[in-house]
Amino acid sequence: MNDFETQIASFKLLQNHRIQKKYKVKYQHLFQKNIFNYLLEINSKQIIKLYKIDVQSKTLTFEYFSSLTLREKLKEDRNISFKNLKNILKDIAVSIEFLHKKNIVHIDINDTNILI
Repeated sequence: MNDFETQIASFKLLQNHRIQKKYKVKYQHLFQKNIFNYLLEINSKQIIKLYKIDVQSKTLTFEYFSSLTLREKLKEDRNISFKNLKNILKDIAVSIEFLHKKNIVHIDINDTNILI
């Protein structure tokens, strides 16, 4: 039994039509090339852990992380201090740098994909 099977997890269903329209690439192609498998090896406290890839159902199983998105945080706290904002941006930069050092480019960084 895998560790994630006894824990709360989150799932992402990959919608081929959405990604194909936005990025001109099909998820099926990414699965065939085993690109997502490389993500299983990512181990960083600032990046949510990917536990499992199901090629047939086109789903990804991630570590569950109970938190606000950056968008929700900014809506909730319109007077966020410069210091807090600076720390958030620093964490984002560190995470992106970590991925880039592993030759990974996140193609969908936005305020709903960043958890605080």
